[in-house]
Amino acid sequence: MNKYLILCAALLSTLLSVSNAMAEKILLNDFQKAEFEPWEFVTDQVMGGISTGSASIETDTEQRYLHLKGLVSTENNGGFIQARRSVPAESVRGVSGVYVIAKGNGEEYFLHLRSKWTVLPWQYYQAAFPATGEWQEIRIPLDTFRWVDVTSNPLVLEELGISQVQALRALHARTEAGVVSTGVDAFIVLWGALPRWRFLASVISLPGIRWTAEFLYERFADYRFRRLAHCQAALSTNG
Repeated sequence: MNKYLILCAALLSTLLSVSNAMAEKILLNDFQKAEFEPWEFVTDQVMGGISTGSASIETDTEQRYLHLKGLVSTENNGGFIQARRSVPAESVRGVSGVYVIAKGNGEEYFLHLRSKWTVLPWQYYQAAFPATGEWQEIRIPLDTFRWVDVTSNPLVLEELGISQVQALRALHARTEAGVVSTGVDAFIVLWGALPRWRFLASVISLPGIRWTAEFLYERFADYRFRRLAHCQAALSTNG
């Protein structure tokens, strides 16, 4: 079990409250409005896990904050709940890091950053931070974020019955029932689990559209796999 799963297990008995803002005082969200948008709550159910929870904007005597809570399980290779939002790239160019105002239970928590190049759910940059029982400002330089990609973890892939070459070549997703889907079918599974993407999943599922999408995706996946050095290195190593 990695540290991220240990973090999520700690959420079984604690609540994490977070206020976010970017380094160099580029404010992303002070949560002064009660609306949850543009934040989105996501669990490991998009990858076949069984964790549950919620995220909402709440107020205490000190300030308004994003309140993340839930029951997290590592079953079915799960182990996370998260709140996330998109940020326009032009609004954060030139920044040197991230800072958060947070409190928790003294455990270690994680921030994830993604870009337009981290297109798969399990690809992100990760940095840890402690959360005590008191509000505190935590600054995290960008160079402390570390790249994470589950396709480089052979134990996880082995449990799923997927080779590293297969994982690098195409998207895979596993449902709560343990059914593993590949390619366009995997996108349909993931989109179907996300409220804002369910319509797209329904459209892509239509017979003629799905066949066309699969045809195009297969060619894109082959092209991408041939072009990326780490994919070819995996092919040479694992055959």
